[in-house]
Amino acid sequence: MNYQMSNFTYCNLVHQANHDQSPKSVPLKLIIFPILSLILLVLISILYLTRCAPKAKCEGISTKNGNLFFIWNYDGKIAFEDIIEATEDFHIKYCIGTGAYGSLYKAHLPTGNIVALKKLQQMEAQNPSFYKSFCNEIKMLTEIHHKNIIKLYGFCLHNRCMFLVYQYIERGSLFYVLNNDEEATKLNWCKRVNIIKGMAQAFSYMHHDCIPPIVHRDVTSSNILLNSQLEAFVSDFGTARLLDTNSSNHTLVVGTYGYIAPGCLPWISVAVAGSRGLRSHGGLVGCLE
Repeated sequence: MNYQMSNFTYCNLVHQANHDQSPKSVPLKLIIFPILSLILLVLISILYLTRCAPKAKCEGISTKNGNLFFIWNYDGKIAFEDIIEATEDFHIKYCIGTGAYGSLYKAHLPTGNIVALKKLQQMEAQNPSFYKSFCNEIKMLTEIHHKNIIKLYGFCLHNRCMFLVYQYIERGSLFYVLNNDEEATKLNWCKRVNIIKGMAQAFSYMHHDCIPPIVHRDVTSSNILLNSQLEAFVSDFGTARLLDTNSSNHTLVVGTYGYIAPGCLPWISVAVAGSRGLRSHGGLVGCLE
């Protein structure tokens, strides 16, 4: 059976069909590319959140009191339960002192290590100024690292208790050693000079090597700690601040009462900040003479 078709132009029909389909492919591209871009954006967002969420939590401690227990820079694992058990829920028999804010506890961990804990009492935790000092100390000690500055291992922000986990310094404060006859006899001139050098190196690091510079603002013998080798460690950064290098005058008086740098007196107008820290250091040198 033979079929004959006359006047049929195949090429023209195929060309026409292709010509009719090409306009339909343009909207399809416009739909596919935005969808792929959206999927890629979602994947990038998920990756960012999973990797950066812990950092964001730590940076947000100054704005929200949540339930957060965070430990870093420590040899071994520390659990919240270990600290509570080691101090019998911060029993007073483990308290070794009090500071400008909070009480200081000594904890023997199951690993055999010893740490110091500064705990805010419930009433202090509700005080905005104490809470601000607590968060300020975390901020400062996570940004500075020096052999003569106390190490911060971690912190706990919990509805029931708030505390900082520190390196334990064996002999306690310089104030205690100087006022204890038995301990003071161990401070020969070489040891005293070594303490002065340690303090000077710590303050020099804070004032000149940190960007921006950090001013302690509460340099007293109670905030200088001594280890078993009578080496000095600067502590208590609750009132420390980052120095604005664009400003030449810093006249806010804070810290422990007893010594005020001359530049902070209201009737004397001079630039203060790093110089005030040096005068406070000079006052401590006088105590060691």
